[in-house]
Amino acid sequence: MSTLKLPLPPGTPNDVNLSFTPTWLFTPSTNATNNVRLWNNGQNVVYVGQADVTVNTGLPITPGGRPVELVNVLTSLYAISAVAVGSLLGTVQTAATAGTTTLTWTSSTPTTSLPVGSAFILGSTVNTSNQEVLVVATSASTTSNTTTNVTVFEHDTTNVVYAATPTYGQIRVSAGVI
Repeated sequence: MSTLKLPLPPGTPNDVNLSFTPTWLFTPSTNATNNVRLWNNGQNVVYVGQADVTVNTGLPITPGGRPVELVNVLTSLYAISAVAVGSLLGTVQTAATAGTTTLTWTSSTPTTSLPVGSAFILGSTVNTSNQEVLVVATSASTTSNTTTNVTVFEHDTTNVVYAATPTYGQIRVSAGVI
């Protein structure tokens, strides 16, 4: 029986399964040149960036394409997979600052349509770069939810809530290669 010894030697590929919340891929070493090769070996587009990566802020890596090589990486890398936008559920009643986990809606639709553990998209229909995927932690009342992840962007009272269906992805990470 073989035993996996960590850390893995440079260049050893590691397959990472992704969802709609950021997943850690790589942390640079202070003792070496930090090069990373990323290859999408899944069936859906994935996005790579920093800890608060979204589909609007991350580097898209398409499935089956050539590997992407990043040279002299200075920060930790994270990745997410995309989501499919579902039906419109409502709008934000009370503006929310970045870093919040409690959201209040204009109707009870989001809390009745979003059970604990479900994902939803929150953001503007005009400035879609602030759209983000959040996960329901609890329903505090008929018009508010708390989330398992904090908001990356601020959301005003014109922002909308959509149902979301995850499109899970996978990415192969090889560090110390080039």
